[in-house]
Amino acid sequence: MRFPTLTFAALALFHASAVLAAPIIWGGGPRAILSDADVSTNGVLVRAMAKAGAAAPVVNGVTFAPFPGPDTLSGQNAVNYAAGALPTGGGISAAYATLLSQNDHRTTTGTGAGTTMTLTLNQLVVGQHYEVQLWFHDGNASGLGTLMVKSPASLDPWVLLDANPSNVAGGRGQHAIGTFTADATTQVINLTGTPIVALQAYQLRRVPAPLAQVAWESWKETTGPSDVSTQGTLTRAYAFGGTAPAAALNGVSFSRFIDQNSDTLAGFTSVGTDGFGSAAAPFSTLPADYRTLLAGAASGGRRTTWRMKAGWGTGCRERFRPRRRRSDSILFPAPLCN
Repeated sequence: MRFPTLTFAALALFHASAVLAAPIIWGGGPRAILSDADVSTNGVLVRAMAKAGAAAPVVNGVTFAPFPGPDTLSGQNAVNYAAGALPTGGGISAAYATLLSQNDHRTTTGTGAGTTMTLTLNQLVVGQHYEVQLWFHDGNASGLGTLMVKSPASLDPWVLLDANPSNVAGGRGQHAIGTFTADATTQVINLTGTPIVALQAYQLRRVPAPLAQVAWESWKETTGPSDVSTQGTLTRAYAFGGTAPAAALNGVSFSRFIDQNSDTLAGFTSVGTDGFGSAAAPFSTLPADYRTLLAGAASGGRRTTWRMKAGWGTGCRERFRPRRRRSDSILFPAPLCN
C-alpha cells in the first residue's frame, strides 16, 4: 500500500482552559531515508519505539522497544499493518528494514474513518529540551500520488513527509527531526494525511539547550561612525585586526578580538589582519578611527563558525557588509552586540 504525504505538527492541549503545546521546530525539513546513520544519537535517549519493536531492532546503536510504551497514539483504525519493504543494502541494514516493516495507520474507510492520528508524548520534564524523530515509509508503489496536507495547528511549524517520493516499488520514505522545550509533562503531535496516515517508529531524546538564533538585519552601506548601533545595552564590541580604534565610535569603544578569550571564531586563518583600507575616496574621507576599525578584518575560508558565549543573543548584528576578497576568503569587520 502506498501512503501519501504526512504532516507532523504540534497541536493544542486542552485542560481546564485551552493551552497550546510547545512548538516543535522541524529543523532540516523532510529527510530522505538513506542509511542506519539516519537514526539520531544526539543527547541522551529517553525512549525509542516502533511497531516492529517486539523484534528489538538496534539501529545506529539505538534499541527500539514495542510501540507506543508510556506514550499514547489515538485515532488509528488499523494496527501492526505491514508496510512496503525497505530493501537492505546501500547503508540500510536488516535491522533498519525491520524497524520500518510495520505501522499503525488510519484510513478514510472502515470503522472510525478519518485522516488524523495523535501521538502524545508523556512523562516529560517541564523546561527540558527534547528532540523527537519520526519515520514515515512505504516501499510499495501505487497511483495515489502525493497529496497536499497541512498542520491543523494554526501557526505552529510543520513538516511535510512523503512515504515514497519516487513512487516506485522498493522506494524509500522520509523521516523528520524536531526539537522543543517541554512546557508541560505531555507533548501532543498531530499526524494528518489524506486518505491514509501512518507511523512506523519514533524516538525521543533529551538534548542540551539549543544555541541562540541571531536575527540578522539586511546589510547596510558604510557611511560613518553613526553606523555603529547604540540600541539596548552594550555587552562587548570587538575589532578584528591588529589595531583597535583609539577613540570610541558613536560612543562605543572597541577592543581587539585577539586579546580576549571569551568567544571563538572557527574557520578563519586570521582574526588580526590589517591592510584592507584604501587611500581613495570614499574610504579615505571617513574619520581616522573608523578607518582603523574597517581596515582590519578576520579572513579565512568559505565556511566559518562564530561561537559566542552567554550575553550575546538576538540583539547581535553585523553592521557592515561582509566583503569577499578572493573566492576562498570572506572578510568581516567588527562584531557588535547590544
